[in-house]
Amino acid sequence: MSIGVIAKLTLREAVRRKVLWGLLILSGIFLVLYTLGWVFVKEGLVKFGPPASRAVDLRVFYNFLMMAGLYTANFLIVMLSVLISVDTLAGEISSGTIQSIAVKPLGRRQIVIGKWLGFVVLLGLCTLLLAGGVMLITLLVSGYVPPNPLSGVILMFLEALLFLSATFLGGTRLSTLANGVLGFGLFGLAFIGGFIEQIGGFAQQFGVSSSEAATQIGRLTSLIMPSEALWRRALSDMAEGLNPIRAMTIGASTPDNGVIVYAVVYVVVLLLIAVRSFQRRDL
Repeated sequence: MSIGVIAKLTLREAVRRKVLWGLLILSGIFLVLYTLGWVFVKEGLVKFGPPASRAVDLRVFYNFLMMAGLYTANFLIVMLSVLISVDTLAGEISSGTIQSIAVKPLGRRQIVIGKWLGFVVLLGLCTLLLAGGVMLITLLVSGYVPPNPLSGVILMFLEALLFLSATFLGGTRLSTLANGVLGFGLFGLAFIGGFIEQIGGFAQQFGVSSSEAATQIGRLTSLIMPSEALWRRALSDMAEGLNPIRAMTIGASTPDNGVIVYAVVYVVVLLLIAVRSFQRRDL
């Protein structure tokens, strides 16, 4: 019950600080721009429509446009997962307001888990709004539905939980600024590591033996932060045909189900460590 109360208070605090309204406005602007892009593209296809024999190519083209929208949506979801939680523990500890919350009979474990669940709900809504909005707009304008849409949305949500848990752990020991650097640094590390891994995979296809080191560096980075591997798996589930974004992002390899299991364990372990760290923190 106490965890549920803390979760509700976290959502109310997000509304009071206008975080929720900022998310809604940002998401709305993105979806409006995406809709306008689709409308202009559709008008061009109606006017200069491709031959009926190229119907399969047209599906691939629709998939490419939707993947471009989801790529941007995924970036926004990750950034939001860091920004909305970066100050929740670190800021309250530094300002001393946490002392008015962490009082008996309310335990510190309940505070961390309650706040975390509150942001989980908020991120779930953001993921549905952004990723689901992109798919819905694509469906309404073109009638196109990608393969495995539910799987893709769930994996994008799981990716957001990775960064949420990481910033919660950082917030128990770091200042707000340092915690923000940690969150965005992990995102950059995962992105660069995944890019290096794909370069190594492409090079191996051309017989470059030294590229194995690049591949191993990318895999090691995925162990440190598996977010990029999760996004590549989500993209693999939803993309079809010779999609340029799929070729650039997935590259020579597609993550298997092991990365999903690892990501779930990663989130749970980070949350447990965050609870333990907060319990031992001198407030």
